[in-house]
Amino acid sequence: GGSATDLGTVRPQDAAAFCISLAERSGDVSGDALLPATLSDSITIWPALLRLARTPAVPLETRRTAVFWLGQAAGTAAALTLDSIAGDRAGDREVRKQALFALGQSDDPRALTLFEEILR
Repeated sequence: GGSATDLGTVRPQDAAAFCISLAERSGDVSGDALLPATLSDSITIWPALLRLARTPAVPLETRRTAVFWLGQAAGTAAALTLDSIAGDRAGDREVRKQALFALGQSDDPRALTLFEEILR
């Protein structure tokens, strides 16, 4: 195993930004970094998740994970942005499917309407 260094207490905003920067990089840890970013207190994480989901240079699995957390943790405002990913015919099919799934899981009637429109 590797060694760890205790950096002490860090602000939630700094911790989330660090985790998002890890997710942007290629590698084994990229998607795993999103869970702690979504758990960070007192920050609005959904814009960063949306950016990750829309960036083709980000590894596919990380993009799918970003869409998942976007649908789970974002609330109404961010959930409604999922239609831009799900409806993007030029986008990656797997990421689009994940966005469509997340829209379908929403409790917001507007998200469900978007879900139905995209299915048509």
